[in-house]
Amino acid sequence: MKQDKKLIAKYNKTQDKDLLENRGIRTERILYNKEIFIGHYTDIEPVERVFLEVTLKEIDLSTQAVYRFDCIKKIYELVEIGTSEKTTIKGKSVQKYRVLSISGHSKNRAGQIYDSLLDKDFRPLFQFKFKIGEIVSLWKRWHLNDMKTNPDGWLLEELPEDILEHLEELFGGMRAWQLW
Repeated sequence: MKQDKKLIAKYNKTQDKDLLENRGIRTERILYNKEIFIGHYTDIEPVERVFLEVTLKEIDLSTQAVYRFDCIKKIYELVEIGTSEKTTIKGKSVQKYRVLSISGHSKNRAGQIYDSLLDKDFRPLFQFKFKIGEIVSLWKRWHLNDMKTNPDGWLLEELPEDILEHLEELFGGMRAWQLW
């Protein structure tokens, strides 16, 4: 859906909603989102409950708008729609891709806490006791897979096709009382 690089419309900060359904921003669709209580730390009294938030999004850049600022007229002009692409680590250009995000939090810890899940003071719930290593491995390998460093910028490492099924297998059977 590439447009010519000619002026499509003038931008007056309110007309995006009229021009484009998504207001000129990439479209994101959440495929999987769960916040899960997985265990607690015993090194602090009272014990700290630990939660993980796991999100899998599908991002579509074909809906993104690109504007150019005209310094003389002092307005933004819509130049193109749907021309944004992300480059994979294999050099392929894609407009649609999936991103996995995992973070943890408790009263005194937050963010990328996967190392502390392997700590001797962490006590996972029974259903996670034998999965912690697998969770940490998945977390380290695929967290923010669209931000792999490269001298030319951030690259995308495409997720395995079965990642959604893998997340369901790891976290899908949780009962409501175990959710935050």
